[in-house]
Amino acid sequence: MPIGALRHLADIPNEFEIINNMNKQKVLMLPYPTSPVLDGTELRSIGADIYLKIPFDVEGSERIVTVRFINVCAYRQRAESHCTSWHVKDVFDNVSLVVESDWVIELRSVTQLEHKNSFDLNHFITYVNEFGSLEVIAKDVVIES
Repeated sequence: MPIGALRHLADIPNEFEIINNMNKQKVLMLPYPTSPVLDGTELRSIGADIYLKIPFDVEGSERIVTVRFINVCAYRQRAESHCTSWHVKDVFDNVSLVVESDWVIELRSVTQLEHKNSFDLNHFITYVNEFGSLEVIAKDVVIES
């Protein structure tokens, strides 16, 4: 199907099946396991960047790790109770890149012509215990401690 082509609802079995067809590649490992995450994971937007601050319990001491998404175009967060297995699988303790993302294709199709080549659109995903899944369309992602 060409980019920008409209899909009929009858051609889409359900969102879950479409999501499962998108592969993920790890791009960043978090410095600590996310299972002993403390309460207080925070998502902040400053300018064109989004910051995910994750408080970890490391040998009884709190360490805050910040995942910074650079030049963000769009983002969405799902509470744990609304995540499918796709939102968790292969993204625990890391940030992954969604390959051949339907969301990126959708955003490119609606971007105004004069801005089409102005943005690097990468679909990143991560999962944090008790926070849920975070998907971000951004130019890049880095870890700041």
